[in-house]
Amino acid sequence: MLRELENKTTFIVGSEKNAGKTVFLNYALNTLREAGVSPAFLSTGVDGEREDAVFGNAKPRILAKPGELVVTSQSALNACDADFEILQVFPSRTVLGKTALAKMRGEGHIEITGPESNSRMAQIIDSLRCDFGARTILVDGAAGRFTQVSGVDGAQFVYVLRVEKYRVASAAQSLQLIYELSKVPAGPHAENSAALRVDGALTEQKAAALPADAEIMLEDCTKVFLSLAQWRQFAAKRRVRFEKKFSLIFAVANLYDITREEFLKLLKDFPREKLVFNPYCDK
Repeated sequence: MLRELENKTTFIVGSEKNAGKTVFLNYALNTLREAGVSPAFLSTGVDGEREDAVFGNAKPRILAKPGELVVTSQSALNACDADFEILQVFPSRTVLGKTALAKMRGEGHIEITGPESNSRMAQIIDSLRCDFGARTILVDGAAGRFTQVSGVDGAQFVYVLRVEKYRVASAAQSLQLIYELSKVPAGPHAENSAALRVDGALTEQKAAALPADAEIMLEDCTKVFLSLAQWRQFAAKRRVRFEKKFSLIFAVANLYDITREEFLKLLKDFPREKLVFNPYCDK
């Protein structure tokens, strides 16, 4: 399944903080390396640090290998314990300094950061592709936010969720909603259609005001602020399309105090081939 990451730009999005995004990034990096792929990677925030800046708990480190392209801050590069060559400094400054692209000359742990806006993220990824020949790009994304994906043409995403027994129902519903949104057609309606364009967020109040049996054009799935039940009720009565397509390639469910069987009982409509359980345990 991880072969679907090759030659693509993939955002790793988490259901919440500490869902396991960076652990999955490390797993994906190692799997790609074993397949002979040299990935480029970056973050939408700060990842790979020794400990969480808010909670103080230990965080998974990120190991970079020779030849790989890494986007991060100048201060993170200064603290890296491996040799590297700076290829470009982008016109983007964060609290950790300017954002730079480095090619690793040696092996070492590195903290990865990202630009301050979605538009800057798109520009950097475009530069990685066009100027430096990066084909497989991984982005350690934010918790609960998909807006970064919308700014990058052709990007796909992996959804990483933390599943615990006391909130297993909400985890299953959020995963099912993301899958159903990823299946909504993208692109314009028929030329002779009278589709209603909805700008901005689709809230429960705004959804209720839209006529039934209408053709609706939404920007993308990041603008849907409905529960699973609300979305199903809305979509059942209307023909909905998105301007931009979001491709969910698979989800990673990190189970804690619950079994696979218990979780699967709540996922009646989610395709099993798109679900991976704690893949690191089998590596």
